[in-house]
Amino acid sequence: MDDTTTSACATHRFEWHSTGFALLEAKLAAIAQAKSTVRMETYIYTDEEIGRRFRTALIDAARRGVQVWLLVDALGGMDLSDDYFDELNAQPTGAMKWFNKPSLGSWAFRDHRKLLVIDSETAFVGGCNIAED
Repeated sequence: MDDTTTSACATHRFEWHSTGFALLEAKLAAIAQAKSTVRMETYIYTDEEIGRRFRTALIDAARRGVQVWLLVDALGGMDLSDDYFDELNAQPTGAMKWFNKPSLGSWAFRDHRKLLVIDSETAFVGGCNIAED
């Protein structure tokens, strides 16, 4: 079974990824091809193989001079070590921020978005978190 379905119109192309695995692989491939910008936002980010692959891809993009912005929900990434994204933040073109660190008054205000925009031309919307499950 094919994991993607593609349709096109005059100026846009839509591609459906039928599995989370296919979607995550497509995202990694897009990050690897980025030329100017990577903007990524996610709710859950785990320190599993897929999370490490994304972290490496984002760092590699920043090393190539691509402007990388990563926003991870603080609750969805709470199992990550404090230094997990230090190498990305150490790159002149890399930046990772936590969305809404939990506090008594705002713990329920979460960022459930799963977005990835590459070079302001390719966008992945919806989908799955950066996690094995």
